Amino acid sequence: MCRSLYKKYLTVFKSKDFLSVGIDRFKTIRKEYKIAFLLNFLILNVVYLYFNMNFLHGSHDWMHLRYDLDQEHYVTIGRFSIRIISALLEWKYLPFLNHCLGFLFLSLTPLFLVKYWKLPVTVFNIFALSVLLLLYPQLANVIYFLHLSYAYLLAPLLIITALILSEKKSYAASVFSVVLLVFAMGDYNVCINTLAVIFLGKMLLEYANGNNFVTLFKQYFRSICIILVSCIVYFIIIQCLKYTGIFAEKYNTALLAADQVLPRILTVFVDSFRHFFTTYPFLDLKYLVLLSLLFIPMFMLMVGGAIRRRKLQYLLGTVFIFTAIIFCSNSIHCITETYALFYPYITYFSLPYVYTCVIAYILNARLLWTKNLLVLLLIPICYFSVIRDFECQKFWKIGLEGDKTLITRLVDRIEQQDEFLYKKSYNFISIGYYTSFNSAYYQSKYDQNNVIVDSTFFPPKSLWALCSQMPHTRWFNSAKLIDLSAPSEKIQECFSDVPMDIIMNLKPWPHKNSVVIYDNKIIVCWQEKELEYVKKVLMEQPQSPSREE
Repeated sequence: MCRSLYKKYLTVFKSKDFLSVGIDRFKTIRKEYKIAFLLNFLILNVVYLYFNMNFLHGSHDWMHLRYDLDQEHYVTIGRFSIRIISALLEWKYLPFLNHCLGFLFLSLTPLFLVKYWKLPVTVFNIFALSVLLLLYPQLANVIYFLHLSYAYLLAPLLIITALILSEKKSYAASVFSVVLLVFAMGDYNVCINTLAVIFLGKMLLEYANGNNFVTLFKQYFRSICIILVSCIVYFIIIQCLKYTGIFAEKYNTALLAADQVLPRILTVFVDSFRHFFTTYPFLDLKYLVLLSLLFIPMFMLMVGGAIRRRKLQYLLGTVFIFTAIIFCSNSIHCITETYALFYPYITYFSLPYVYTCVIAYILNARLLWTKNLLVLLLIPICYFSVIRDFECQKFWKIGLEGDKTLITRLVDRIEQQDEFLYKKSYNFISIGYYTSFNSAYYQSKYDQNNVIVDSTFFPPKSLWALCSQMPHTRWFNSAKLIDLSAPSEKIQECFSDVPMDIIMNLKPWPHKNSVVIYDNKIIVCWQEKELEYVKKVLMEQPQSPSREE
């Protein structure tokens, strides 16, 4: 059998001009799709041009300059697909290319959504679905992780492709659909939220078109089974990783105990609605109120549909499905120990798709007045979204330059110490870690923060590795971070030979006494709480000899 298949495909390979076939297939694609894709890709590259030209990125990416990190790390937290996707760029973060790949995947996503949701294929309809996926201000929190962003932006595209294939009555298509869904979940398990929203969005539109729940269940039974099988396969893979000892239950992969699930479900249900009015930097209340106006025409269509059909049942059914969409947009948080629902980069995997479902519901009505009303809403949404995207990039640039200045000052401070010798190797001890330059200038008045203004743009817990990239600095032998979670034994080991008067004279950065060199140790103090904790631990032990002794 294998030999016959080999001969068959070898014959096909020898007899067909694949380049010509590919060009002919491309010509058959509808022009609306081509125009919409080019428009989406152009919008993304124009809006994030400053980001691209300045090569902005976050702290996680810096370590890849010197080390091939995170390849194993992501497998340990259940993201086994990341290694395969990231191999496309050899785990590197590069100017333009990372963005180009991510923006390419993101530009295609609304096109596939239009096809899956069976909306009229027009440039306006595709653009309407694209607005929040492309311009939603929390997108910047995803591309902060530049070496992973294109993998994250690929996942929704894989999910929609899998759902389209799941409707085909073919075993090969079903198997491929399962593979794509498992691959997307293995990219980032919060993609389960995206999957739930997109699939239930299809149910909402089909119900609005007159199909009842029984008909929907029969019609999409294959898709439901494929989704369930995919989740089971993903769970089995995670269990295998646990069995091999690779998997580490932490962050949003650590599962809740069975008795904690029900209370968490109730919490997630309430917070899923609160999410619509939770503010973040660059996602203020005025902007959220503007987005909430999209619910008005949707609700009018729901009521109008119930009146036209003379069935209250229709209104209740529509509200039920939409409520399920809102709740399931955060479904993964019902079972994970870390409550990551309000994390800004996780938000991007759910909330924009919920709003996109609302827009799709309005477009699905195919009424002129709803289209006109949607246009009136999309114009200010686009405008204010772009303003916030630009503001975010501005603060990103300010923060990156500020952090660079801070690190340069640190290196200068070390080199200016009388005890410092260039030929000597030192152990770097950081008491606490430095905070974002932006956090001092961006006084947040929001419910939640995001990585652009709250996190550092350099690796705060591995600052020594970054300092070693500076000119004339190759003097780090090892490094240790002391924070409030550090055990007493670690603190005593780090400072065992350091005189107590040196510790007592330390002050938090930027005080002149925040950097001290003693023997083969460079001690940098960043935060007051961590310093007091160190002093408390050391004072409970026999004191080290003083400097004079």
